[in-house]
This record gives sequence, C-alpha cells and structure tokens, in this order.
Amino acid sequence: MKNIFFVFVLLMLSNVSFGAIPTSGCLYDRNSETNISCMGSKPDYCQSDIKFANSPACINSKPPYCLNNTGLSNSLACVGSNPTYCQNNKEFANTLACARSNPSYCQSDKTLSNALACVGSKPSYCLGDPQQLNSLACSDFATMYILDTLKAGKYNLPAELQKIFTSNDLKDLQTYDVLRNSIGSF
Repeated sequence: MKNIFFVFVLLMLSNVSFGAIPTSGCLYDRNSETNISCMGSKPDYCQSDIKFANSPACINSKPPYCLNNTGLSNSLACVGSNPTYCQNNKEFANTLACARSNPSYCQSDKTLSNALACVGSKPSYCLGDPQQLNSLACSDFATMYILDTLKAGKYNLPAELQKIFTSNDLKDLQTYDVLRNSIGSF
C-alpha cells in the first residue's frame, strides 16, 4: 500500500512540475521573451512593461501604452491596436498599430489604397477604377495574417524572426507556418 501511495505522489509531482509551468518559461521568465518559441505567448508583463514592446512574446498583445505612444506605432506588441492617432493622421497609415483601422481618409485618398490602415475599407473609387481592384483597400480580405505582413514589410524585427522569414530550411518553414496560424490575423 505504501508503494502505491509513493507512486501516486511521484506521478502527482511530475504532473505539477511539467503541467503548471510551461517548459519554455514563456509566461514567467522575462529572459525568454526573445525566444522565437515564445512568440505570441502574451505573458502578463507585456501589458505593463514598455521595454518588451518589440518582443516576439508580446506580439499582438495590444497593451494600454500603445494607445498614446506614437513612437511605438511599429512595435510588435501594438499590432492592430488602433490608437486614436490612426484616425486623423495619415502619417501613420502604414504602421502596424493602425492596420485595418479604416480611418475616413481611406475613402477618398487613392494614394493610400495600399496602406495597412486601409485594408479592406472598400472605398467607392474601387468600383470605378480598374487599377485599384487589387489594392489592399479594394481587395476582400477575410484574413490578413500578421506574420505575412511583418515578412513583407520593412520593420525593425528581432534577428530570430528575420531568420525565419528568409530561411529555406524546412524546420524554419514549418516554424513560420505554426507561428502564422497561432499569432493570427488582423
């Protein structure tokens, strides 16, 4: 009977030690924030610590500090956060924070038809201008993957992420696919 109890206790301890805390430590260890395996894990520290604004772990976490800091408009944490400056300042039309924010200027300014802010905005000029049919504003985007946007853009990204974007290694391509789906779309 003591042996069964001992085995039971060992099993419980092993379940607690491996189940309660992720092996990568993504949610608790701030030193793992640059680890590509933690990408998109959105630990709590992303919400309050601005120094992690460009951390892969904090991508798309939309912390409150994104809403009033224009200097973070292209940070990974602020992707799609749609701060108010997106609505009235065309200067930020191609920033990550303003992606799919659909400000009113998208309806009239053809020069911004391929801006991230105007994705899927369907302005009236789409119907009358065949040259605009394939623009981001006129295209019907049900989903626009965040990772694809980062790959296509000229953003200051962590080295591990840049490596995955440029690699032809099968492992990196598989990692890209997994991250693409887990991080999601705008």
